[in-house]
Amino acid sequence: MLDLGNPLRCFFTQQVFLIGTRNEDGIAHFAPISWISYTYGEPPCLVVSMKIKKKTFENIRRSGLFSATVLTPDLLTFAECCNNATRNENLYQKVCPELESGKALDVPLISGAKWSYECEVIKTVEFGESVTFFAQIRHINIAAELMNLNWFDLKVINPVVYSPGNYFTIGEHLGKIGDFSKESARAEQKQDILCRKATADDIEKIVQIDLTLKREQICKAVLQEECYIAEDGDQIIGFAIMSFSFFNYGFIELLIIAEEHRRRGMGAALLDYLFWQCKTEKLFTSTNESNTPMRELLAKSGFIPCGQIDALDEGDPELFFVRKKAAR
Repeated sequence: MLDLGNPLRCFFTQQVFLIGTRNEDGIAHFAPISWISYTYGEPPCLVVSMKIKKKTFENIRRSGLFSATVLTPDLLTFAECCNNATRNENLYQKVCPELESGKALDVPLISGAKWSYECEVIKTVEFGESVTFFAQIRHINIAAELMNLNWFDLKVINPVVYSPGNYFTIGEHLGKIGDFSKESARAEQKQDILCRKATADDIEKIVQIDLTLKREQICKAVLQEECYIAEDGDQIIGFAIMSFSFFNYGFIELLIIAEEHRRRGMGAALLDYLFWQCKTEKLFTSTNESNTPMRELLAKSGFIPCGQIDALDEGDPELFFVRKKAAR
């Protein structure tokens, strides 16, 4: 088990910012700092803590101004050259990015950075060997590529996260706030769902779920015992076709849930049923890259990416996924 030893190293994960200030001669000075947070409500403030002995502290105390740029992987070399513990003056001259002045305050900014704040200190708290600045955010600079995002997609912004002695970047998107509190309700709904193999008596109801499907395709799958349905009471709300023609492994060729029953856990229930009905140790399926709802459903149901084919639909690769049974 991880032994922290010194409680001074009790911090876990922190986002890293490059704090930009000006020396007395006006020259830009940057330092990577990860003890940063935000206040709630008005005025919007960045909360930055640092050692009192830092040059950055001296500059902020004198001017009351600083910039805070989100550290991204492309700026890591520069950040390390600005860090007292890893400073490299020769390399600094080679990797120093183009700089510019702030839009609202006289603070140095890194040109082309994805996200940066211009801040003015309104309160200072000294405690022990550190000082904490509460600084009102006067202006936010955002890269053009981020302006069209519908939400704060951290995979696009790609901030660097620090954990003692190591750097990390953001992994997968797990969901939105509220998604997981709905899961318990979905689980209760799943209990009322019956999944089973389809019979000839189900064909008419299956066809009604998606009128674009060919009746012959459904009849063939039912006849070969490759069609499975999810039903709520006497209503068929979804179906899937699973064959074993994909290199002799189970393969979900098709999964459709009636539109009015989507986003309620029905697709996940049917996927789980197919997985346990699958006679092989691996169950495969595929979908277009553009089919985001299906990719999210597969991820939540334990399927992982395992390859792609680019030449089926131009500009929209077919992505393949697999779910494996635990080794016995």
